[in-house]
Amino acid sequence: MKKIFILDTSSLLLMAERHLNVIDYIHNNFGSSPGQTEIILPDVVMRELKGLAKAKKSGSLALGIIQPLIGSDNVSLTEENPSFRTGDSWIEDYLKKNSRAIVSGEISVYVCTTDLKLRSTVKKLGARVILLIEKSRFGIE
Repeated sequence: MKKIFILDTSSLLLMAERHLNVIDYIHNNFGSSPGQTEIILPDVVMRELKGLAKAKKSGSLALGIIQPLIGSDNVSLTEENPSFRTGDSWIEDYLKKNSRAIVSGEISVYVCTTDLKLRSTVKKLGARVILLIEKSRFGIE
């Protein structure tokens, strides 16, 4: 079964603020075999980070952490799609479009987020959530 991990803006900001690495967590706990593990960075999340980088130190740090990983470590940036204004809307759309594959067990999708509303939506759509536990480590919900 292919495992797909989607990075949300909130998880990348937290990674920068707390000096944690969700990419390492994914590789250490799920493996990093190409074709079996895919880490997706939606273009809209990258746009959000670029905007936050101008105003927040954590935005600038997160951008500096994630940009060099694109194209390596199984991290891929989605094609630019200006119709999505938030990472949350992109993630919800992705989960809805892939609901049949998720329900059938063909793919397993994990969303890395700290956003409470998005966490609820993700679980309702059959995916799992990677979140921060006890301020210093990641866990699965």
